[in-house]
Amino acid sequence: MTYLPLNERNSKAVDFSIPYLVEESTFITPRPPTKVAPIRTFHELSRAVQSGDHKLYTIEFYVPELPASEEDHLKALGRMVVRKNWVVPEIKYVDISFDTPNSSQTRTRNYALLRFGHNENILISEDTLSIFNVAFAYSKNFCCISKLNSILLKLRDSGLNRKLWQDASFKFF
Repeated sequence: MTYLPLNERNSKAVDFSIPYLVEESTFITPRPPTKVAPIRTFHELSRAVQSGDHKLYTIEFYVPELPASEEDHLKALGRMVVRKNWVVPEIKYVDISFDTPNSSQTRTRNYALLRFGHNENILISEDTLSIFNVAFAYSKNFCCISKLNSILLKLRDSGLNRKLWQDASFKFF
């Protein structure tokens, strides 16, 4: 999958379909021993990373987003991720494991729920870093955009995405 941000340069080259999925980014972390309070928010995560007690692994997609944030704790988190080189190539990121109990990973919420939703040892934060739309990019000369959008609307409104996510989640158990 290739990420193509919607910006002025890209909008001159391609058009985008209606979004067929809205995705949220969050983080996952190993659940700590019962006497230790878990990290649940990006504020808490940022404090733990800045103190040197924790790591945050991420993919290149999130690197510009963190330091560009209007929130200081996210800027600091992004600077630390870059400084410590905790950016993982996307191909390796799918199956990355926790190298220590004091490490976290950015993930999309759907993927986190799919892979780790039933794992009692992994905490999925309810905090959201960002929300983004997933859509198709197509050539300005594409003939069938109204047909594509019509199909995407029907698929999105049918609940098929949720069904496919639920079916796929059984493969991990």
